Amino acid sequence: SGRHEAARDRVAAALARYSEESRLWDEAERLAVSQGDWRGVIRLRQEREDAGLPSPGPDSEALEAALREDGVEGYWHWKAEELAAREAAGSPVSTVERASVAAALGDRDEAMALLEEARQNRDPRLLSLRTDPVWDALRQDRRFQTLLRALARD
Repeated sequence: SGRHEAARDRVAAALARYSEESRLWDEAERLAVSQGDWRGVIRLRQEREDAGLPSPGPDSEALEAALREDGVEGYWHWKAEELAAREAAGSPVSTVERASVAAALGDRDEAMALLEEARQNRDPRLLSLRTDPVWDALRQDRRFQTLLRALARD
């Protein structure tokens, strides 16, 4: 959509100026994932590594292999490994990001538990619940709808 393209353009412009900011690389990746741009996800990971900012855990070659072998599900397993490695290295990981992995891999109960935890902690990434396609599988879940109403009241 036009909004996604505009967001990607803004993040790309910010990355051009602040390429050392890991959060910008993460946001660029999330935008590419939300559009199903898997080549773009791989390219971003390669550029991040080339810029000297690799993330702990599996690298872009492992990502490419995961996507080639298992498609979208391979990406989410790769992402789960990457988040676990980040946490093990002492880097903060958003609870919403962990919930997105659980949702994408079909673990609704875990995703909902993590989203409720994120709500209690006021995780700013909760803003993605209304628009990010990763949450599509949960949209009909009564618990998800209750969570959205609670967030609107908070």
